Amino acid sequence: GFARRWYPQGKNGLIVIDPQISFGRPILVGYSVPTSNIYDLYLGENKNYSTVSQWFDIPATEIKTAVQFEHSLWT
Repeated sequence: GFARRWYPQGKNGLIVIDPQISFGRPILVGYSVPTSNIYDLYLGENKNYSTVSQWFDIPATEIKTAVQFEHSLWT
């Protein structure tokens, strides 16, 4: 009876929480990279989406979504 996945931005969103992936931390759909790791690297790289995109080999638009999601958790 428990949900297997939760999409905090809705079913069409890019963020998913799945207890079987990354210990249930929010991740980008299809990449299994925690949004918190993306956000930390973004801050460490002087808020440069392009550099983070290259590090993770994830499109910059999706990196931006992960960063915005993490930022919304703290504001």
